[in-house]
Parts: sequence; C-alpha cells; structure tokens
Amino acid sequence: MSKPPSRQPATADLRRSAREGSRSNGTPTADQRLLFPEADGPEGPIGYTTRLLVATTLPHSRSDDNEFTRSSGLYDLCLLTPRRVGLPFGRYPRLVWVWVITEAVRRRSPLLYLPRTFSEFADQLGITPSSGAKGTLVHLREQLHRLVNVTFSCLGNAPAEANLSLSPAFFEGGGIHPVKRYRLWWDEPSPDSSERSFLLLNEDFFQEILAHPVPVSLAVLRTFRSPLEMDVYMWLTWRSFRSLRLQRPEPISWLALKEQFGSDYAEERAFRYNFLRAVRQVLSVYPTVRVKNTRRGLVLLPYPPHVALRALPPKPL
Repeated sequence: MSKPPSRQPATADLRRSAREGSRSNGTPTADQRLLFPEADGPEGPIGYTTRLLVATTLPHSRSDDNEFTRSSGLYDLCLLTPRRVGLPFGRYPRLVWVWVITEAVRRRSPLLYLPRTFSEFADQLGITPSSGAKGTLVHLREQLHRLVNVTFSCLGNAPAEANLSLSPAFFEGGGIHPVKRYRLWWDEPSPDSSERSFLLLNEDFFQEILAHPVPVSLAVLRTFRSPLEMDVYMWLTWRSFRSLRLQRPEPISWLALKEQFGSDYAEERAFRYNFLRAVRQVLSVYPTVRVKNTRRGLVLLPYPPHVALRALPPKPL
C-alpha cells in the first residue's frame, strides 16, 4: 500500500490535541483557540468555504447520471465522477467540503489527516454517528467516497444578458480534481498502525482555498436540514463581500438563479417557491441580509457578512 507524503512529526501534545479537533458539537477546544484564535467568534465556531464551491453547488438529491452541470451565466461548471461511484448529493458532502476547506485554511497544508475513527469524523461534522444499514455512518462513507472522486470542469459560455453574471470567472476553461490522493479507513486502524486516513488536496485547489476563503458559521450551517438552504446561506455570505464593495443594488434574474441553484427543478415556478422558502430560512439566522423579491428576480442591497473575514491564522509550526 502506498504511503501518504511525509509530514513533520508533532512537536507537542498541544499540536496533537488541536489536530484531533472538536467533538460532538464542533466547538473548538481550548488548544485550538490557542493555535487558531479566529476559530471562535460571536457567531460561534467559524469554518470556511470557497468561491469555487459557492458557484458549483452539488446535487440536492440522488442522480442516476455521473455528470451534473450548473450555470453561472458566463460559464458552465460541470461535476464528473466515475460511473460506478456516482455523484455526491445532499447535506453530508457539503458538510465534508466545509470541513476540508476549514482544515486546509487552519493547517495551511494540502495534506489533511482525518480523525482516528470514522465516528469521530462524523462528530466533527456535527453528525450523530449511528451504525446499521441505514445509519448515518454508512451514508457518510458513501458520500465521502463520491466526493473525493469528483472532478470539476469549467466551460466558457457567452451570457444571454449582462445581468446573468453571478460570480467572477476563475478559469477560462479546464478542469480540476480537488483531491489528488486519499486513503480512507472505515474502521479504526490497529493501535500500532501509522496508516491514518488522509486527503491530499490538488495544489491548484489548495491555493484557491487560501486565496478566496469565505467564512461561515458552522453552528448555523449545521442547523439547515435542506441542501438548498445550505447553498443559499453560503452564497449570500459570499455575496455580502461583493455587495459592500459595490455599494449599489444588484438585480439577479430568476433564470440566472435557477441555472445556478435549480438544476434539480424542472419548472421555474417550483424552483422559485423552494428558493424563496430557503431564503426565508436563512434570513431567520442571518437577519442583516437585505434582499428584495421582485417579479423578475431578486435584488441584493448592500449588507454585512454574517462572519467577518479575519486574517488567516499563521501557518502552524
């Protein structure tokens, strides 16, 4: 079995404790606060996503296909997986992505080690571990395996109208496989084993994370039961930085919103109903968002971020 890239050994129990992370509720430990002072804030424990994943939302429900496309007006973003693996979908892969990005930001390293047991990993995601054929651990394992095999492809696209642009282009064309290598133990390795579960991120993806982190409240994100609510929350959080920079209203058509968020919906009417319901749910925990619902679409007014973008933590020694 191939070994993961070498890393520096832990220099103290403090480093080891911080690596193990939080437990059931995702609250940073005292050691984590010493190492990462930005890990706690008035909004609760802070995590990160990135603009790539805000623009490329995952499927909400199971798909029989191994290709899934979202449009952001100027370009199409396509998710591909091996057919025998399938596409990730639902809440769990979104929680995993945020964990991956948060760990990469805090560790300032593309090599991420998972906790010793899969139950501990579920705890850190805010998922109550349960076994059995229909337990949370089985579902999480399946979604994690799908997620680490995803490839993102970006296809340039001429917009039909100028107002369709929802985010800046990060590639003119091409693709990226976020996870370069991985090893995933479903059960705890033997005590004397050094073969821990790990993810090695693609360098381009890692640099994208460090260059464009979007802070989110982990406590708030984990309260959402709907994947669409999670997507809308992260999108509105990311858009807040743009709205403050532009300081003017930004109209976004229903067509553009459906192309980015509503590929799971056949009719625009059904998408609009569910999208507005998700917006109302987000507003209940993020009341400073300023948005107007119009016949043609939404109008975003300048509003503050839900979580302030602090300076990134220094690279651990």
